Amino acid sequence: MKRSSNRAALRFGDFELLSSPLRMSKAGVQVELRNQAKQLLRLLAARTGEVVTYDVMQRTLWPEQIVDLKSNIYVLIGEIRRALDDDAKDPAYIETVPGRGYRFVATVRNAVETASNETPGNVSP
Repeated sequence: MKRSSNRAALRFGDFELLSSPLRMSKAGVQVELRNQAKQLLRLLAARTGEVVTYDVMQRTLWPEQIVDLKSNIYVLIGEIRRALDDDAKDPAYIETVPGRGYRFVATVRNAVETASNETPGNVSP
């Protein structure tokens, strides 16, 4: 039996970020990113044009933990920029807002992807 499910996706440039499961692809090819990097990218892309502050990132990524926030964010942003082939000095995707946080500057399109899955053992002839 076929089941269909809808998955929300954010699209920017040649990239697509699916929400469930959280994964990123470029022109249909999966891009490897750690889960926290994907979570941060989703946070930024969902608020395109807005400054996402360090405080918001802390509450989203580490809600009940004390971490070296700016150091951790710096590492994640670096990982995301490498995956997007983005340049901090001339950003196409992520702009640094000194002392405040980061802003996603690319145009983001919301999309819903329909996925069909075969349920094992219930395939119709």
